[in-house]
Amino acid sequence: MTGVAETVYPGNRPRTIGSGKIFRFPLDKEAKCNQQENGTMDVSSCEKAIAKHLEDVFGQRPKIFIHRETKDDPFFIGITRVADYPASGMVTMSTIGTSSYPLFQDDGAEYPDTRVEFIASAQAGQDADMEQALFRAAVFVGKIKGFARPGIFLHNLIGQFRNSTHVPHAFLTTPFAYDGLEDMKVFSGQRVSWLQVLPVSEEEISYAQENSTDVLEDLFEREDIEWENIDRLSAV
Repeated sequence: MTGVAETVYPGNRPRTIGSGKIFRFPLDKEAKCNQQENGTMDVSSCEKAIAKHLEDVFGQRPKIFIHRETKDDPFFIGITRVADYPASGMVTMSTIGTSSYPLFQDDGAEYPDTRVEFIASAQAGQDADMEQALFRAAVFVGKIKGFARPGIFLHNLIGQFRNSTHVPHAFLTTPFAYDGLEDMKVFSGQRVSWLQVLPVSEEEISYAQENSTDVLEDLFEREDIEWENIDRLSAV
């Protein structure tokens, strides 16, 4: 479905190789964002509708944290957090506001069909690192103007915050763990699709390049991986 690319910096186009695409970020651990619970932010009608939909999906009212790279940065993203969803011991997080930014295809044209939000789960105690990774995924769309879509890999998205992990990269896929987020929705006239962020290893990326991302997902299902565990071992 997708393939590999060289490091992507703002303004650079990726070079594709093979069947998948990897985006590499010039980021490091010092790139952690500032975070404020329920801080001041201008909320659009679309973002309010997204927050209400997430509350319905989660079955509980989530806490919302505002993320910025710096205190005065005009670019900010809300991230919701709920505990013990979709199962006990998991913390689930979703961005709110990534869909305020258009997606740009490799030729620079705006993608007209949908915009995106990101969602992920992590085991309790791992959630702070995954929350940082979700914000970096939003930066990929909102600042780097990357084309986030199912079947691509974001290089070192998780590893930059958790350098001991065996699965430092992220695979973007259609959500499979959250009822009500698998299909595109319309909020205040804006089409929005969620992308689930899955931690993956270098070996798993190579496996997808040699086969396909569909085959990789089949492997994950056969092996019944702990998809929410960002310290899991590689399935390959």
